[in-house]
Amino acid sequence: MAGSLSDYLENALMLHLTEGSAYVQPLHLYLALFTVAPSDAGGGTEVPNTNGYVRQIVDAWTVSGSNPTQAQNTNLITFPAASPAGWGTILGWGLFDSLASGSGHLLWWGDGLNQAIGINGVAEFLPNAITLTLD
Repeated sequence: MAGSLSDYLENALMLHLTEGSAYVQPLHLYLALFTVAPSDAGGGTEVPNTNGYVRQIVDAWTVSGSNPTQAQNTNLITFPAASPAGWGTILGWGLFDSLASGSGHLLWWGDGLNQAIGINGVAEFLPNAITLTLD
């Protein structure tokens, strides 16, 4: 599942490179799930912070080669079981700089998912399932 940089991150990196504006790397990256996928501009509909849902820390990435343009999640990412109700159909994901749902900056996002999470369902991403690519 490849994704795209958000407008926020593109702007922050451009200003960092061209104007010396400091971009501070977040302490952690957090994976969020969406029932309506976000876009470069943000938006989308994140799963509500109820029924066991909470963003997951994703700090382990494998970068390919000596001229890296791609990174993939290194570890299995497992969300808690949806309970006492399901979360709906997950259509997208986003990486944020904040644990709290509805806060922080969207940094990277992806769509192309179609995973229904019913009662007691668990969303998981195997190692190498999320790919961050620069072109």
